[in-house]
Amino acid sequence: GSLGHIRMSARASMIGAAAAVLLGVLLSRLSRAPPSASSSTAETPPQQPQPRSAPAPAPPQRPAVRSAEKQRVASCEVADAIARVSVDKFRLLCNEAGLVYQQTCVAAVVALCTSPDGSSSLHVLSVGAGTKFARAAQVFADTHGQCMRDCHAEVLARRGFKRFLRRELQCRIEACEGGRDAGTDLLAPPSQHGGPWTLQPGVSLHLYSSSAPCG
Repeated sequence: GSLGHIRMSARASMIGAAAAVLLGVLLSRLSRAPPSASSSTAETPPQQPQPRSAPAPAPPQRPAVRSAEKQRVASCEVADAIARVSVDKFRLLCNEAGLVYQQTCVAAVVALCTSPDGSSSLHVLSVGAGTKFARAAQVFADTHGQCMRDCHAEVLARRGFKRFLRRELQCRIEACEGGRDAGTDLLAPPSQHGGPWTLQPGVSLHLYSSSAPCG
C-alpha cells in the first residue's frame, strides 16, 4: 500500500512540473507577440481628412490636324519648295471656291523647270484633295459612269494631270497643223512626223502628297 502511494505522488509531481513548464512557455510567447489590430487601432489617433486638390485644367482645344499635315522640314530644299508651292496652290483654290477643310489629304503634280543658266521654277499642274471612295450603292446606281468613284487626293491629282496633258497636246497639235510654233515650256514637239512628244530638256515631274498613300 505504501509503494502505490509513493508512485501516485511521484506521478502527480511530474504532471505538475510539466504543467508549470508548459505555462511558462505560453507566457513567454505571449509576451513576444505583436500587438493585435484592435489594440493598435485603439491607440492610434484618428487621421484628419486631407483636402482634395483642384483638378488640373483641361488643355486648350486645337483644330484637328492629320499627322502628315503637321509642319515638317525635309532634308532636301527641292522637296520643301515643292511641298510649299503645292499647299499654297491648294489654299488659293480653296479661297477662290469658298471651301474650308478641317482636315484632308492634298496631292499635286508639279513641274520643275531648270534653264541652261541654272535658274529653276516650279509650276503646279494639278491639285487633288480627298480621302474618300464612293459607297457601293452609289457605284451600282451609276449605270452611265458619270460618278467620280475614287476621290483620293493622289487619284484626283493624276486625273487632273492627264487632263492637262490632253489639253496641251490638243493645242500643240493644232498649232503644228497650222504651221505655228508648237513648243512650250513643258512639252517638246516630235522631231519627225508621227514621233512621240517629250518633255523639254531640263523639265522633271514630281508628285507631292501630304499623307502616305493608304491601302
